[in-house]
Parts: sequence; C-alpha cells; structure tokens
Amino acid sequence: EVAHEGIHYFTHADKGILKLIRDLALKTGLVAREYIGGKRKKYFPPLNFFLLASALNLFIINFDRMIKVQSIEKIFPNIVTETNPKMIQMYTHSYERYVQGTAFLGAHGNLSAILMLPIVAFVFWLFYRKRGYNFTEHLVANMYASGFTTLTFVAMAAINLLVKMDIYTIFYVWFLFQFGYLAVFYYRMIPNSSVVRAIFWSATALLATFLFIELGMMIYMM
Repeated sequence: EVAHEGIHYFTHADKGILKLIRDLALKTGLVAREYIGGKRKKYFPPLNFFLLASALNLFIINFDRMIKVQSIEKIFPNIVTETNPKMIQMYTHSYERYVQGTAFLGAHGNLSAILMLPIVAFVFWLFYRKRGYNFTEHLVANMYASGFTTLTFVAMAAINLLVKMDIYTIFYVWFLFQFGYLAVFYYRMIPNSSVVRAIFWSATALLATFLFIELGMMIYMM
C-alpha cells in the first residue's frame, strides 16, 4: 500500500514530479506564479521537490567524490619559498581548515543548498517587493527554480560518470545555465518584468550566494 501510494505520488498525471519537471522546463516562472496564486493542487509541493533534488545532488556529489581538494601549493603559492617556520605553520593550519571545510561542503551539500535558498529569495524580494509578492512567496518560487537547476546538475553529473569530463567544466556550464534559467524564471513569473532587470538581479542573487560561501570558508580557515 505504501509503495503504491509512493509511486502514485511521484507519477500522478495531475501533479506528479515528472509533470512538474516538464512544466518547469517549458513554463519556468509561470509555475511559481500559478502556485502562489492559489493553484496549489495542480503542482507537486515545492518544499518536497526542493528537498528531493538536494538529496539527489548530495548523493551524486559523494558518489563520485566530485568536489576535489586542491594542493596546498595551489591555495598558498608563497609556501614554496617561505622560510619563516611560523608562516609555514600558519599556511599549513589554514590549509587543513580548507580541507575540512571542503569535506564538510561535500558531505552536507543539501544543508548548504538550504542555507543559500533564503539569500537568493531575499535578493529577489528586495528588488521586487513592490510587485505584490512577500518574502515567503519568493522563497517558494526559488524552491522550484533551485530544485530544477539542481536536478539539471544531477543529470549533468550522472552523464559525466560516463564521459569523464573535467568536473570544473561541468560546474561552470551548470553555473551559466543556472544564471540563465533564473533570469528567465523571474522574467516570466513577475508580470511586466524587464529582461535586463531580471538578468541583473539573477546575477546579483547568485553572486551573493557565492560571496556568502567564500566568506564562510575564509572565516573558517582563519
């Protein structure tokens, strides 16, 4: 009975996850607009979708150890010529913290995604606050957008298990896709939105998350 209900939940013709993925690919931001507008029985729940995508992302990253740790010479080039024992000790300590931080991000990618979600939602709420959507509604919209782009990364990473491309190339391509998708998503979600503004604020939101991660890593290393 549980198995039957579970399969029905994911594949139901009216609001299954496969239909949601198709709609997010073709209708992008219109999905969020309709869901926030009250058509909630029509779509797979946003939080469930986001958590499922995050879980799959965590699995694929750890399955192939996709997050690579760079050598200490790459992070601190000065250590090669450094002669001061205290400076060498400082570089070594910071590198150990870098390795620990990278391992944490790899093992808890879903937690990182959850922490990033409100930052992106806040940036868009700040800019579009006069368009009638509150912060929670932007949060819901970004659960759909982030969930879809995360599943795209999972698909790219799964293909990469076969073709074995440079993982950083995969990350760069996915980042560009995420930027473009988010811009289209908000352009279609917000009535009478400007293409240029949607692009600008999509870049701003992604930059904010990147800086947040980098700042957190720097503080941890220090």
